[in-house]
Amino acid sequence: MLLDRMLYLNSRFSPMCAQKAMFTMARIPSLYIMLTFLCLSHAETTAKKDSSDVPFEEDYQYFCYQNASDAVAIQGKIYVRIQNFKNPKLPPLCDSAEQVAKLNNTHYIYTLAAVVPMFLNDTLVKFNTSFVLSMTGNHTTYNAMTYQYASNEPPKLRKLMYLSPEQDCMIFVDNRTTTEKPKCQLLQPANYANGSIPEMCLNVYNQNCPGENITVYYPYCQGLQEITLEALSKILQQKRTTTPATEVC
Repeated sequence: MLLDRMLYLNSRFSPMCAQKAMFTMARIPSLYIMLTFLCLSHAETTAKKDSSDVPFEEDYQYFCYQNASDAVAIQGKIYVRIQNFKNPKLPPLCDSAEQVAKLNNTHYIYTLAAVVPMFLNDTLVKFNTSFVLSMTGNHTTYNAMTYQYASNEPPKLRKLMYLSPEQDCMIFVDNRTTTEKPKCQLLQPANYANGSIPEMCLNVYNQNCPGENITVYYPYCQGLQEITLEALSKILQQKRTTTPATEVC
């Protein structure tokens, strides 16, 4: 009876959530049946809302794919595979994130790393930043996080657009208004980064993140040496002090 009820609700509100419900029930039946029932019951109470103009990351039909607590539970490095926006100051290459500490249920420390082409082409430069979870819109679970994307920029809010049931693919999008174009990144844990992107994850990305696709990850990224941002600063300082001054004419 409970299963029939769940499938009925799924058929009305979100085929995607129906797929997640079936996957999670297969993994841990008793726990996930209850969680899925609660999620779908909430969807039923808000069914009258017109979500046609609501961004995907704030559409209640897909809240079950937007639990940021599930995303931060993933251990090991997570690599940006592709993104739909450019950064002229720092072209994206081998960008990754890895949790190094959990301070509480909403506050984490992550190490972000990337190649800095204008300085070192074969080395990852890394720095630590705080990740603070939060809720936006009508979400009732944490769906967003605030952190420094670059060491020379202030922290910014990013929202989880999609996390696959298998937790092998996710999409984050910058905070935006309903009229702003989305700035998206599709990421995968290191164990999956060299494989193909899951079909559903890629479909969500293609349908909601228009623009030029920029490839950020290559297999060689996982073999690069790493240095801290402080170490890079010292290297650059040494180069400046050892470079001879230009002779005056």
